Amino acid sequence: MTQEIHRIERSIKERMFVDRPLVNFWLYFFLLSWLTSGIMGLVLYFQKIIRIDKFFLRKRDYYASVIGYTEKYAQENGRYEEVSNDITALQNMYETNYIAKINEIGPAKAFFLTILTLGIWGIVVSYKLNKAWDEFQTFELQFNEQLSAIWIKLGLVKYPLNFQIDPALKRNFWIQGLLIVVTLGIWGIVWQYKIHTDPEIIYKEFHSVEDTVLQTIKK
Repeated sequence: MTQEIHRIERSIKERMFVDRPLVNFWLYFFLLSWLTSGIMGLVLYFQKIIRIDKFFLRKRDYYASVIGYTEKYAQENGRYEEVSNDITALQNMYETNYIAKINEIGPAKAFFLTILTLGIWGIVVSYKLNKAWDEFQTFELQFNEQLSAIWIKLGLVKYPLNFQIDPALKRNFWIQGLLIVVTLGIWGIVWQYKIHTDPEIIYKEFHSVEDTVLQTIKK
């Protein structure tokens, strides 16, 4: 289990480099965007994509390591038969709802496809940016619910891992577009602010659960 514990620790330590806020949105909007003649807007666009992709990769390693740790813990304590079906279900859920469903956006891909499609792919990227953090929090909730059930059976924890989703992160993409048209573009500023600050709202919840997991496996 030592290897899995080190992998979990490593993925959590990566938060210092991955789970970081971008430049203050209003500083960018009222000052930096004008001073840089719009170049800062393009930089931020790519930073948002990179932030999502790096978070996806960090959590991918974290989830895989937690599943691996749970399986080995059960085996070493003679409890594997008791939870084998639950661990298999957790692994399948991880592969189906995270690996296959969420995926990376890719800044280079986003840039070149947007040019090649005369901006059409840019709409796809905006759609992905709009839903990314809600997808992350939705999967985190599902993962923690299933993991908690297994860990309670194994006696690793007494109570379920607590993760609270933020319903404000769930936004219909097409309604956002309609609001932009209706408000003559004003809602576009509000929408971009929300996309800019989404992770800052939910980071604390992710980190709290990760800290609890790390404390539990290091007892």
